[in-house]
Amino acid sequence: MSEVVTENPIKAAAKAAFPYSMPMLAGFLFLGIAYGIYMKALGFGVWFPVAMAALIYAGSVEFIAAAALVMPFSPLSVALVTLMVSGRQIFYGISMLEKYGAQLGKKRWYLISTLVDESFSLNYMAKIPDHLDKGWYMFFVSFYLHLYWVVGAGLGNLFGSIIPFDLKGVEFGMTALFLVIFAENWLKEKSHESSLLGLGEGKGKKKKEGKKKGKGKKRRGIGKKERKERERKKKKEEKGKGKKKEGGKRKEKK
Repeated sequence: MSEVVTENPIKAAAKAAFPYSMPMLAGFLFLGIAYGIYMKALGFGVWFPVAMAALIYAGSVEFIAAAALVMPFSPLSVALVTLMVSGRQIFYGISMLEKYGAQLGKKRWYLISTLVDESFSLNYMAKIPDHLDKGWYMFFVSFYLHLYWVVGAGLGNLFGSIIPFDLKGVEFGMTALFLVIFAENWLKEKSHESSLLGLGEGKGKKKKEGKKKGKGKKRRGIGKKERKERERKKKKEEKGKGKKKEGGKRKEKK
């Protein structure tokens, strides 16, 4: 009798998950490369986008984090914007409570941390064959998507300087991205309270920054005036001393 050779369940799941994740490859690589180029334009080396892509792995939030690195330290505003942009992840997590349950063991922690729009849609709708381990299948779907993003970020940063056009102004893509995200959220929302709150917070921050700049300019102006007055006083004193010396010499001659 011939022996039945059973394939390793991990390898079988990895092979089956790869073609299932392939439709997302082009999108993830393109966005990852754009992110790497953006980081390059801000002056960061390759390890920054790669590490951020691997550890943060939240798409638009990484653009927020990149912009925050070159701006004045403001953790509260970054936290509020991040919550507004990625608040939908809470509902993804609730929807995946059953699939990402304790039955998956330690794999569930990686699946939870890599839960993004694409991994949610693929794993939620996946029709996994009975002979495959469901936990490992979903694990590798999430892993491949994660890998595409990290590789894209690294490639964009490494080869961004080779691209035959000037990268100045590419940071405006961040503004465009926020406008698109805001418009999309506005159309989907039934209540616009969170969006209006975000706009109000942004305007308040700009006013505070404007006031700080104004105060700084005033202080600089006051400093210049004080210096000019001191210089005038010194000149007057020097002139006075010179006149006294001349008067003393004339008296001596007499």
